[in-house]
Amino acid sequence: MYGLFAYIINMFEKKKLNNALKYYRHHQEYLNKIIGALNESKLDYAIVGGFVKYVLSGDDIIDSGPRDFDIVVNCTDEAILLLVESLELPYTRNDFGGIKIKPSENDTFAGKDIDIWTLESHKPFEALESLYKSFSPYKLKAIRVFSNIPTTAWISLDGATWVVNQNKLYSKNTKKSLKTKTVFITNMKALNSYKYENRFMIASKLIKYYYLGYDLNIDCWRIIKDELGREPDKIEDFLNSHYNYQISWQSFIDEKIMQKIS
Repeated sequence: MYGLFAYIINMFEKKKLNNALKYYRHHQEYLNKIIGALNESKLDYAIVGGFVKYVLSGDDIIDSGPRDFDIVVNCTDEAILLLVESLELPYTRNDFGGIKIKPSENDTFAGKDIDIWTLESHKPFEALESLYKSFSPYKLKAIRVFSNIPTTAWISLDGATWVVNQNKLYSKNTKKSLKTKTVFITNMKALNSYKYENRFMIASKLIKYYYLGYDLNIDCWRIIKDELGREPDKIEDFLNSHYNYQISWQSFIDEKIMQKIS
């Protein structure tokens, strides 16, 4: 009975995602062109992160909506470039080597960027590979799949993955965090086994979720403490520029961190 109930819930969630995508395609010209081209190409692609989390949270899609749209495609970087250039869309490179497309000024949702990456270039997959380096090359290749993105998003709220053309949804950790209002690290062992150069971004996002009213588990607080000790200015700049949180990292560590970690 539980399996049937879970199946019905999953189908309902995927229907909500499809309806939300149709809504945003109707109101954002470039997003509509990209999704249409991806569907025609028959490439496997997923929408990850904020859009999926936003829809699963139950918020009205007519509200402000997700901050941006993150798309991961199972193809080469050259294939993505060809697709975007064939649509004659203006683009730049984003911070992680993918493609960033600014929305048309005429769109209803002006300011919502579209970021596109290849599945192969999802950098944190290297963490799983370092953790399971004894695996055969065949098994290591199997790590770079859509279903592993939730594990390597690190933060439980960030990893929801909807493989659009297959209509598959991987959202267990995200739904758990939304239900309990608690954020946790999805794979601390893998994260610790890997020298991830952007840990300050993880800390910044955790601080953002704290300000949004989520509880953080002890692993989250330890990451924040460590990164504030290493790269406080980067965290402050990231929060101010990406989320418009005008905070002082020093006041945050004095008032919050020391209450959580002895």
